[in-house]
Amino acid sequence: MFLFRIYDLINSKSILPIGISTCDKLFIDSDFKKRTIFINGIPLSKYNMNKKSNDNESQTEIKMTHTSTVDKCLREIALSITLAWTTLIYSSISNGKTMIVEYIAQQVGKRLIKIQCSDHMDSKVLLGTYQCTDKPGEFIWTPGLLVEATSEGHWLLMEDIDAASSDVLSTIKCLIETKSIGYGSISPDFRLFLTQR
Repeated sequence: MFLFRIYDLINSKSILPIGISTCDKLFIDSDFKKRTIFINGIPLSKYNMNKKSNDNESQTEIKMTHTSTVDKCLREIALSITLAWTTLIYSSISNGKTMIVEYIAQQVGKRLIKIQCSDHMDSKVLLGTYQCTDKPGEFIWTPGLLVEATSEGHWLLMEDIDAASSDVLSTIKCLIETKSIGYGSISPDFRLFLTQR
């Protein structure tokens, strides 16, 4: 909401509010443009993405062909990101559901973690598990992808959520309803995207 107020202030032709000088407006304008990218008219904050290599991340620049349908999807997804909503994207197979989220993540500089759901996956992949070390009888906690994404403010894309096991679905339902997973706090930058065929 704060972003929209600044955007209105910068682009308004009206008199500045009391206490804001022209110099301040120029600073806000310049700073706003450096820290913001517009996805079909919706302002989103830019982030400095760590160049950490990951098999789940796309290394090449994604190019989008803008059609009316693509533009509508981009706008609606960008709006859901601004409002911090969980986003469900559904369409038939190979229609670009994953690519559109990858494109927005790349534009704003967010790390996108992707999980392909299946009925064989359990909540340990999301929440974490204890793993053996080289020392006999010693175990260490390894956080799951959901815990990593929520704590570090990454975006998480769960593909084919309709194929997920009931264990995974109950974990995601709990996250959506309570805004917590029981493992630390959730970063305000975390976003959850789900795709369904």
